[in-house]
Amino acid sequence: METSWVRCAISVLAAIVLNGRAVASDVTVGNYGIGRTAVSYAIDAGERQQVAYGQFVAATIGNGSHRIAAYDAAGNAIATASWDQSGDDRINWFFAGDGSAEAPYEWRYEFDHTRPITNGAISIQTIDLVPLFDANRRPQSLYVDTTCRTTPGKEMRYRQGSYVDSNGSEASSVFELSTTGCGVALLDGAGRQLASTALPTAAGTRVRVVLHGNGTTLPFVISVIDQGREPTVAIVRPTSGIDGFWYAPGRPNIGLRIGLDRTRSDGSVVGVVYGFDAGGAPIWNVLRGDAAISSAELQQVRLLRPARAASGAVRYTGAGAGTLEVHSCNALTLELGPETIVGGKPMPRSWIRFVKLVPSDC
Repeated sequence: METSWVRCAISVLAAIVLNGRAVASDVTVGNYGIGRTAVSYAIDAGERQQVAYGQFVAATIGNGSHRIAAYDAAGNAIATASWDQSGDDRINWFFAGDGSAEAPYEWRYEFDHTRPITNGAISIQTIDLVPLFDANRRPQSLYVDTTCRTTPGKEMRYRQGSYVDSNGSEASSVFELSTTGCGVALLDGAGRQLASTALPTAAGTRVRVVLHGNGTTLPFVISVIDQGREPTVAIVRPTSGIDGFWYAPGRPNIGLRIGLDRTRSDGSVVGVVYGFDAGGAPIWNVLRGDAAISSAELQQVRLLRPARAASGAVRYTGAGAGTLEVHSCNALTLELGPETIVGGKPMPRSWIRFVKLVPSDC
């Protein structure tokens, strides 16, 4: 299956962390193709390499458009995908499927999670590569159940269906929990546990969880990849100290002008996000916060695209939504969800870290 998208300038992710260090222009390639103990692949016109089942290979590439292909023993391409790489991206490519009509071999992509970890929490990214059909071509209804204990007697649980949308798109989630213990399990439609494992819980841990196998020719397996630890960050309620211009370090293609909404008294924010579309033309969207629907200090935000109506008045249409996290008067993070649209193109989920252009003393 060919996967391709056009990247808008502000759609790229912020600095990615792997094993506690910042990296740039990196990709990882993993093999989870059923029946493929190893798969041969090549990026662009590069040398073909082998990656074993359940393993990852890292590569560093330049910015721009790229293509990845997997090959069978006869040298025929059995799955291809293309993408645009930016300097602060880290993209994970997963070779998946079983070669059947119901689950053809294909490349699925996932952006590494980059959200700052708050209040001693851990960040869990779940990637479900279990086929929609079992080895007998029967549909299988499976669920990923992640449970974290926060205090004695209390649990926080997150459950996602296995490819409930379509067979062929990546299924993943990133969420944070302050926790004393976490585990992840794969359940069948009747709630029976098919596989399970515990997750590391040290504060600041980033974990990638990959579920694979088909339960017949290959057992269901939950692989846990500890991506290292980094300092946690606090979240505070915004004050007038956030007013002003903000920039994203290493990201000259995006800017933010933000401040408290003086027409309201609930601490909500208002601002403008500046960027460029794929052709280099400048674009901007209005950002409006809604403190009334915030969770603790997290503030839900909406992006609005301005357009001039025939009457000459300026009207706004929805361009997406996200979450604003204020860490101090000089540091904040803006999360934009995959439904957010900038320059007419959908964005992948992105956590953009901003720094105040002129620092405030607050």
